[in-house]
Amino acid sequence: MNDFREKYSAFELFDELDFEFAENVMSLSSDDEDIFLVSLIASHASKNNSVCFDCERDVFEDDTLNLVLHNIINSKTRAKFAYDNNLPVVIENSKIYLRRYYEYEKDTATEIIRRASASAENLPSEVISAAEKLLVALDITEEEKKISVLNALSMKVSFISGGPGTGKTSLAVNIILLYIKKKLMKGERPSIALCAPTGKAAAHLKKSVEGALSKIRDNDKVKDLFEKEIKYVPLKGETVQKLIGTKIGSISAKYNKNETLPHDLIIADETSMFDLSLMKKLFSALSPSASIVFLGDKDQLASVQAGSVFGDICSFSKNGSVEKPDNSECLSKSITVLKKSFRFDPDKGIGKISKAVNESDIQGVQDAFNSDDNIRFIENNESGFQGFRKKLKEIIESEIKRYSNDYPYIFPVNKAKPEELLARMKNIQILSALRKGPGGFGEINAIVEEIFSLTGNIYHGMPVMAVENDYDMKIFNGDTGIICKEERLNAYFPGDDALRKINPYLLKSYEKSFCMTVHKSQGSEFENIIFVLPNEDSRVLTKELIYTAITRAKKNITIIGSKEILNAGILRKTERSSGLSSRLWS
Repeated sequence: MNDFREKYSAFELFDELDFEFAENVMSLSSDDEDIFLVSLIASHASKNNSVCFDCERDVFEDDTLNLVLHNIINSKTRAKFAYDNNLPVVIENSKIYLRRYYEYEKDTATEIIRRASASAENLPSEVISAAEKLLVALDITEEEKKISVLNALSMKVSFISGGPGTGKTSLAVNIILLYIKKKLMKGERPSIALCAPTGKAAAHLKKSVEGALSKIRDNDKVKDLFEKEIKYVPLKGETVQKLIGTKIGSISAKYNKNETLPHDLIIADETSMFDLSLMKKLFSALSPSASIVFLGDKDQLASVQAGSVFGDICSFSKNGSVEKPDNSECLSKSITVLKKSFRFDPDKGIGKISKAVNESDIQGVQDAFNSDDNIRFIENNESGFQGFRKKLKEIIESEIKRYSNDYPYIFPVNKAKPEELLARMKNIQILSALRKGPGGFGEINAIVEEIFSLTGNIYHGMPVMAVENDYDMKIFNGDTGIICKEERLNAYFPGDDALRKINPYLLKSYEKSFCMTVHKSQGSEFENIIFVLPNEDSRVLTKELIYTAITRAKKNITIIGSKEILNAGILRKTERSSGLSSRLWS
């Protein structure tokens, strides 16, 4: 056993946890090098957020190790793992899995296919007529939106993907109202839930639903048509974890295949942030008769855990074509990709540069910078820590001043009230790709404090982000608030109807948020974004991360860093191995 550890340590690829896992698997089976290496690979892949390691596609830098792997995935090795179903590692075709991910992937694919393949419900003519009137009244003319609404009303699962401003949430509200009408016509009381993977995303979904509903209430052409239905629309968003009753410190949940959720329609937002485990648990919690609609952006950052589930599900749309495997017709009906943005013009500004990044078009990105004042690139080619930091401070100070001419920054706070300070937080936000380093989240927060001569662990005007769920306080990971001093220091967070005032010393865990990572910004939008690239190239910097950072901005974006590092990121696609796409589409 020690010989195996010594042999594979020489590759300088695997860590102590990988070796301990491989040795534990061997202890359950036999002192066999094939079992040791396959287990080592399975552990390593999971730490890179892949669901599996695909020996036909994934490669290591060391060709010797690649050759060993190529030769090891044969019938003899497969038989060793197939012999014992209790082993925590599985080999299927060319893929090596941790068993739990293998089971999650199989179960998720089976459930999607089962729901997509279920016989479509025949919709009453009154519902179809109401759908036509609603879409016309709201000036929804795109054919794919009309089809997606009717498919969502008649099918057990739907996936709607689109970038910012494509109308995903408005479409979901239309589906909800028509679904309620369908249920009431049957004499049934509808039960609908809104959920998202984070508290911040859930709150944003709730707010978006309220906004879309308000437009319908104000529309004389349809408000009477849905007078009864509107009161059944849910105005509460919650995390998926809370919805299904995930238990702290446990992989189980209150609601599962043995005790399903009471809702007959679920709307799930920010699905690109769902990892494989969360998706599997949500499907397990659904009643067989329930319907679910997933909203997301397939081009956005994937989850911070294993898998790129939403991207895998929507992979049929690659290059605008659909392959024709057995499941294609029913699956493709359940998926809608919205392409027209009502927020961004695709030929200029944020719309133009985000499209170019998404297509890995470096020249297109450069053309966007050259043609529009709303997007700026400022060079910081300093590679050393102190040099990069010094220049970064100068640029950030200059950009905050520039944007502050039209959009007030949090500081100086003067005697600003919490309502004003929270509004200011939406005006200018700094984003970073990394947490550490001179261009990282921590260092940038310190730079802003230096610019405005701020000191201390807590002070008036300090923006904060919760980094842990607190169900008692109703504060969730990713929620943002402000510290404001009146008679004493208090933390203020947006609430359903009014600001919530909380003793900051009772918050479980929070961070200063003058700067936040791009991952933490998902589900949010700001008037202006200052996006700081790392001073050295990093595999974390991908086109998906850059696209996500850019599309957090509603009006303007400044990118700071090296052109070479930006270009490297634009050409780098997030690569996560999984078998979900092939299970669905072949």
